[in-house]
Amino acid sequence: MRRLRKQGSLNKSHDDILKIVDLRFQPQSPLRQQFEQQLALIINETMLDMLLMTTVQCQTIVEFQTLLDSANKTH
Repeated sequence: MRRLRKQGSLNKSHDDILKIVDLRFQPQSPLRQQFEQQLALIINETMLDMLLMTTVQCQTIVEFQTLLDSANKTH
């Protein structure tokens, strides 16, 4: 994460959010852990929504498998 910040590939608002999280929550703080869990849930729900929207567009299992394979290669 720090390497990304130095390269400037994270946008300013995202970087600001990370600084706020770093300042407000200690690494072992229950509050920080709760925040991270909630953030993970939001991200997972968004990914699930995207996956569901995309699967509806796939007509066959082969199309879906191809889509999954390409998604796995990019991440």
